Amino acid sequence: MTFVVLLLIGALRGLAPALAAVLAGRAIDAIPAAVAAGGLSGGGHRLMTSVVAVAVVYGANQIIGAMTFPFEEGWGMRLFGAIEGRGLHALASPPLVDHLLDPDTRRAADVATKQQWPHIGTFAVSCVYAMAWFVGALSQAVILARFSLPLALVTTVVWFRAGAWMRRQDQIAIWSALVEQRFPQYLRWFAMQNAHAGEIRLFGNAGWFVDRFDRMMLDSYRNAWRRRAANVRVLAPLLALLVLGNAAGIAFIAHAAYVRSISVADLAVYVMVFIGLSELALPQDWTEWMLWGASRLPSLGALEAASASEIARVTPAFAAPAPTRGPEIRFEDVSFAYPGRAEPIISGLDLAIDGGTSLAIVGDNGAGKTTLVRLLARLHDPACGRITVDGVPLVDLDPIEWQRGVAAVFQDSIRYPFTIAETIALEPVTDATKRKLVQAAEAVGSREVIDGLANGWDTVMSRRLKGGLDLSGGQWQRIALTRAAYALASGSRLLMLDEPTANLDVRGEAELYDRFVDLARGATTVLVSHRFSTVRRADRIVVLDHGRIVEDGTHNELMRHDRRYAALFRLQAKRYAAAVPK
Repeated sequence: MTFVVLLLIGALRGLAPALAAVLAGRAIDAIPAAVAAGGLSGGGHRLMTSVVAVAVVYGANQIIGAMTFPFEEGWGMRLFGAIEGRGLHALASPPLVDHLLDPDTRRAADVATKQQWPHIGTFAVSCVYAMAWFVGALSQAVILARFSLPLALVTTVVWFRAGAWMRRQDQIAIWSALVEQRFPQYLRWFAMQNAHAGEIRLFGNAGWFVDRFDRMMLDSYRNAWRRRAANVRVLAPLLALLVLGNAAGIAFIAHAAYVRSISVADLAVYVMVFIGLSELALPQDWTEWMLWGASRLPSLGALEAASASEIARVTPAFAAPAPTRGPEIRFEDVSFAYPGRAEPIISGLDLAIDGGTSLAIVGDNGAGKTTLVRLLARLHDPACGRITVDGVPLVDLDPIEWQRGVAAVFQDSIRYPFTIAETIALEPVTDATKRKLVQAAEAVGSREVIDGLANGWDTVMSRRLKGGLDLSGGQWQRIALTRAAYALASGSRLLMLDEPTANLDVRGEAELYDRFVDLARGATTVLVSHRFSTVRRADRIVVLDHGRIVEDGTHNELMRHDRRYAALFRLQAKRYAAAVPK
């Protein structure tokens, strides 16, 4: 409704130039009578009334513009927020994350949701100005048509087409600049992140980042200048022809006054509206704002279409019910490769995990351990083979419902900038939620850390926010483990731990895993860790190498086999023994 009112006000403002031209004509028409009879005569009164009316029209137009501007800006920001929300929804809605690895999707997301001004909100403001522009052109064309319909039609069409061509060329240049500036803008964002600041400075890379940013941005501007220079070579002769045509139109109107077909007052009105129509081709600030804003809409449409297609692709028409107990899981001849990699990271993998048991996965870096966990969480689908849950193919389960039943802790867990209660629960915190949070914190030993914070459970976990704090790496890992314990208490039946205690010492890690043995009772647990003292507690252990299982058994069985697992275990035990003070 607000936008409709703003458009109506824009339309009224668009009438101002034409109305002022008519009133100015009346004033000119009244001058001879006022001069002959005096300022107090009827002609003088008519002259003064017309002059005052012109001033009122122009003044009211300016005042209304100043008064409505805050509302236009506010509505534009509301639209910008809504469009940003749609972009975020399109990115976050698909259960799988393959689309986030696609450069085209990332480019569309950057363009659609970029906060750099002019943004999509300025498109809304520009629509109000466009309404005023359109109504102004139409009203002036109607007035000119009273003098000559062919002249009005030709002038309007020619100037409008010329302006449309110039704006189209601007749009092409703007869109190309947006695409070319995507990577340098990413460099700027990367260099400004607190997590990257120390290493950038230690390696002396700050100058390299700045130089590369400057060089790429300058290249983008040079390309834009070249495009505009090419346009000027076409535009210059076109504008010369249009100026000559404009002069001919004015001469045509002047000739009509010369032969007394129209009055001097009519001459003034028609020349004013004729010149006003020529502004159809002149660049306006709002046209650039509209082009910048509108250039983001195709990217938003492509992003939403890709999101809807991805959701439809991975959501079964008739989903099987999710398991209510620790599920039995099977990988059957599963292969998977990340986009852009020729070699599969998982190749022909067969693996069975009994329901309600724990499985530990060990192997060298790059063996495919984290990828196996991500496949099980259904963040990706296998390229070949299948994964089953209690005999049902994983692709036949609702992916969102399946993921809600997974309690996962990854080695790079997110540090959410919320209160610590919200960081763990990731849902509105109620009294019932608070009780479960306290139990989860006590279960993994993080209660002491939380109670020691300035505002306890209400402490904001980001130094960027007022009153916010940050934690050490080990403390953050305990918070992530508390989140997993909370998920188990809320009904999750699959626990996945991918190097969740890399920032804890050996004793702290052993203590946590002892606690999780009780917490995860009845659930199926998958554990990835480099510390063999921890994985030995699992019911089964598999050794992964180049995406294939090369050993499988309990700790004691693998030690008796005396192969890779046993060698690595003894090597690690020897290092820990040497580190213990005598």
